[in-house]
Amino acid sequence: MRRSLTTIAVISGTLAISGCGGSTSGSNQSHADGTFRVSTPGISFPVSQHINKEAVLKIPVRNLGTRPIPDVTITLTTGTSGTSAPAFSNVDSQPGLAEHWKHVWFLDLPPANGDTALANSWSLGEVAPGATATFTWHVHPSITGPHLLNWKISPAMLGGQAVLVNGAPATGSFQVVIKSKAPSATVRSDGTVAKDYTPASTRKTSPAKP
Repeated sequence: MRRSLTTIAVISGTLAISGCGGSTSGSNQSHADGTFRVSTPGISFPVSQHINKEAVLKIPVRNLGTRPIPDVTITLTTGTSGTSAPAFSNVDSQPGLAEHWKHVWFLDLPPANGDTALANSWSLGEVAPGATATFTWHVHPSITGPHLLNWKISPAMLGGQAVLVNGAPATGSFQVVIKSKAPSATVRSDGTVAKDYTPASTRKTSPAKP
């Protein structure tokens, strides 16, 4: 089944986050202790999207500390569903359904080598001091209307809590509107056709809310 979908932060504490390495066994899950300072330079997700037109979610995580981040992990949830639904999906409580969630986005391409045992989380392994791990998801919107995509960073599958420098949790949200009308097309002077929309990497993105 397909899994459907610059803030300065300090990672510390004991919050248990998603697994990786294809196992839910505590003995096989990565752990982190202490504090890890990070930033997310260039975080982006288009604020305006269209049905069946690819959108790209990008969350770079830079290690600003002096020691490696053990197993940098990002967890994604949609709206208020939490981890009761896979990433990029909302819970659907209608009886008799084969799946108890609706895919707001269909996931086409997840972060390379980032899959975990959980349907909401991806891990990219150790991040050295000064280095950046970039999480990139390619998705296709499937349900029109306003939607909220939430993200959370952790230093490992278990242990650690991401908080902003001001003490607020190191989480964020993208407020997105999915429209049914596809972008129009323009014929260039050379006869080629260009879609009238800005590439995801340069579009105005919704603010990442703490």
